[in-house]
Amino acid sequence: MWLGLRLIFYMDYLPEWIRVHNNVHFINIVSKEGDNYIVSDSYHPRISSISSDLLVKARWAGGYMAPRGYMYYPASVTLDPDLKKPIINGIRKACRNMLSLPVPFIGVKGIYRFASKINSWPQKTRDIEHLSHEIMKINVLLEDQGTGGAGFRFMYATFLKQAAEIMNNPTLNEMSERIMNIGDDWRNISYFAAKIGKTRDLGPDKIKELSELIRKQGDAEKIFFKDLKKFIHKNYTLRLIFNTNIYNYYDAKKSC
Repeated sequence: MWLGLRLIFYMDYLPEWIRVHNNVHFINIVSKEGDNYIVSDSYHPRISSISSDLLVKARWAGGYMAPRGYMYYPASVTLDPDLKKPIINGIRKACRNMLSLPVPFIGVKGIYRFASKINSWPQKTRDIEHLSHEIMKINVLLEDQGTGGAGFRFMYATFLKQAAEIMNNPTLNEMSERIMNIGDDWRNISYFAAKIGKTRDLGPDKIKELSELIRKQGDAEKIFFKDLKKFIHKNYTLRLIFNTNIYNYYDAKKSC
């Protein structure tokens, strides 16, 4: 059995400080033993278990983005899949999401927007404690509970390294190293935000420095994903189109 579920508050194998009412965390149910389900969770270092009663509560939890019992499962599994085409398509999609989506708060545009917005936080917060809380939240969202930051860059670096082996292309290894370095820089930003937030060192110079660090990350990611997009287009896009046309040609001849 392999099911995917979206929940977090009722995961009693997690520490209490992680378990918040947030309906955006996904887990995998891999088996069942008696009345307990066996769980694989990216937030936990080991395979764990959860009772069926808690799982029912989690699946039908209320609130924003309530799961409403939502779960997903593989309809079929290919034992020896050809990964080359999905790797190329996945990289192309990542480049498009980071560079070309027509909204100002996603991808590189979102990084620049965030960097700009931080400069106005001192005027929008009630006092130094409120400002400190918001600045330290940058560390939390980048490192612990968010969908961006260093950890996801390291994951993407691992993906590119594995892709380099499958595609037999050392350039993808070089791209992996580059995004790994970008992840290190995001981690430095997280550390800087936590440091100035905890010490209340939140004068105009520090806020400007934080904003500039994030803006430079936007520059680095823009260059990286443009280079990655050019590499894929030059080395694989035309080849895929050619192969697809060849297959279509032979299929058409067979049908005649």
